[in-house]
Amino acid sequence: MFDGLSSLVELLIFAILVAIAYYTGIPLDLLITVSVALFIIWFVMHFIRDLYKNPSKKWPASTNPEICLDLNTGALNIISLGDPIEKLSILGPSLHGATGYLYYDAIGIRFWIEPKTQTLIKFQINNEPLNSANTHSFKGRFEINGEFFQMNQMTKDVVLQQLGMPHQEERENEELLKLIYQRNDHQLIFLYQEEELQHIQIISLLS
Repeated sequence: MFDGLSSLVELLIFAILVAIAYYTGIPLDLLITVSVALFIIWFVMHFIRDLYKNPSKKWPASTNPEICLDLNTGALNIISLGDPIEKLSILGPSLHGATGYLYYDAIGIRFWIEPKTQTLIKFQINNEPLNSANTHSFKGRFEINGEFFQMNQMTKDVVLQQLGMPHQEERENEELLKLIYQRNDHQLIFLYQEEELQHIQIISLLS
């Protein structure tokens, strides 16, 4: 059915081009060349639009749930690495999103998405300013070993006490220090600047 319909459409387009060529005197091969070029431009623009469209645009508004990041499991409320992006709908539409990411800077969280599977591969909890009037620090809680902490309590000493020694420490310069914890399926990365937590990244290790 669709093959027959496609053939009819192609025949109709060709007939229109022939008619235009006949009444305007424009060479038919030139019309065909221009039409093909316009189609290619349309296709590329359509592809780019799909690449950068915001998949959360039609989600209902957030009910503003209390947000808690479990640092033992790497789960944010009911949201875990590897989950489909629909799990993020509890946060409402993202004001800054595309196929590969959804940013919720108003609540200090950014998510990265695997484009092919549309699943969560990384997220970041922010405490540092992100150079935008619409960005804010994370206001939720952190759970570690059954205890709860606020962002201003997440000092390096508290993290070391609760999670133990990291798998790796990286000092980018005299001010910036990373604590990297390796889990079976994800990494926890704490970035400190002069003892103040800047952000926490949770990154999937599963391909």
